[in-house]
Amino acid sequence: MWERWQKGESLHQIAQLFGRDHSSVQRILAERGGIRPAPRCRSKVALTLAEREEISSAMVAGHSMRSVATRLGRAPSTVSRESIAMVGENGIEPVEQTRRPGIRHVVPRPVSWLRIDGW
Repeated sequence: MWERWQKGESLHQIAQLFGRDHSSVQRILAERGGIRPAPRCRSKVALTLAEREEISSAMVAGHSMRSVATRLGRAPSTVSRESIAMVGENGIEPVEQTRRPGIRHVVPRPVSWLRIDGW
């Protein structure tokens, strides 16, 4: 779309290419001022696909999240967060619980002295 816009093609021509109305193309171009957005790139701290696959296979094999984290050189919380996300995707049960028995998890209480309706 951006190349065609720079070449001077009309909104109608570009919209026909995508099977849309010209107002849809106009809205997208207007939001960006007619300038192509910068290419998206993943954060350097984000898990790679290979790391995600290794976490998944380790879960199936029954390895602990800490051992996987050590092997990957990542924080255990990162591996645990990824394993929790995977449970919804492919139905694998996590090996370790996210809440361990015997550890008190603090739940924030509402602030009773703060008045919402004014001072």
